[in-house]
Amino acid sequence: MRCVAAVLLACVAAGPCSCTGAAATQTEDSRPRLAADARQEEKGEDTVPSAEKANDATKTPEKAVETMPEGCVRELLTVRSPSMKRDIRVAVTLPPCYAADADARYPVLYALHGMGASYKVFSDMSPLRKFMVDHPMILVGFDADRASCYVDSPVKPDSQFTTFFFDELLPYVAAHYRTNGAHGVTGFSMGGYGALHYLLTKPEAFASASSLSGAFYLFRAQPGRPPRHAELLGDTDKNAEAYARCDIPGRLEKFVADGVKLPPILLACGTEDGLIAQNRTFVKLLIEQNHEIINTRIKPQLEGIADPLERRSKFEKLKAEMIINFAYLETPGGHDWPYWKGTSEDIARFHWKHFQAAK
Repeated sequence: MRCVAAVLLACVAAGPCSCTGAAATQTEDSRPRLAADARQEEKGEDTVPSAEKANDATKTPEKAVETMPEGCVRELLTVRSPSMKRDIRVAVTLPPCYAADADARYPVLYALHGMGASYKVFSDMSPLRKFMVDHPMILVGFDADRASCYVDSPVKPDSQFTTFFFDELLPYVAAHYRTNGAHGVTGFSMGGYGALHYLLTKPEAFASASSLSGAFYLFRAQPGRPPRHAELLGDTDKNAEAYARCDIPGRLEKFVADGVKLPPILLACGTEDGLIAQNRTFVKLLIEQNHEIINTRIKPQLEGIADPLERRSKFEKLKAEMIINFAYLETPGGHDWPYWKGTSEDIARFHWKHFQAAK
């Protein structure tokens, strides 16, 4: 993987000194942020090419099929959502070998677009499609509106994108495509939040999860201002439970406290991204949670084991069973299409590894 800084799940000594990973390199921006990018972020939109914006109202035909340059086949269709009482546009990209073997089954990577971006955006990433040639998987994206944040809104009946994903889209894909039961989820910006939101909603549904430029603190109030996108959840007091369901850091802490094991996670962010501070803060939280697991759950089980090799073996076993398996990548780049497209192969490679382990 191309990276200048990484926090990986580290080998943790069973002795007095223990850690969960090297601290993220605090790389300062090496060049000024582009004014256009900064203005785009202030508007709350993601900087993808204008041709990729999902703003046209043209209804996708029942199924439009096109062959991509690498041989992948992209199907554009709609899936009916009973929960929202409307059709949702979906893009399913099949690997080149899909039609050749009628018995073969494939893992599925669900790819969530950012705010204002096209539901087809991941299937337009040529590095990702090229990776699918020799690492066959099914890629699925869907139109989650401009700013749904992938949550179930208690105040907007036509914005129930958590229910849609688990109760409507996953069963549809399983019924209409040859899947093998292994699911991964990824996304950028708003979609990066959505990927972690889905992971924490049903961790057992996924082999792995990843986030590019994730906006992990969308629904947390900041000093002097209400939470962003409060229009989705309504009044903070009246709908406190809904806000709690959408609080990624708070839910993560509760999962750790309850002893829930999460699938492997990859986080990535560009060093010139306006969300770099949020991502570093979230990584710090992951490291702190792993320290808590080691100190309160693992170390007490090592007491009384005198043999160093036995102690080490026991520690490694418990670590694999309990701590959060995550990796964090920082590479040069902004909150924009070039960064997400350039990192897409790294994301696909991460999920492929864990799809193989899930077999």
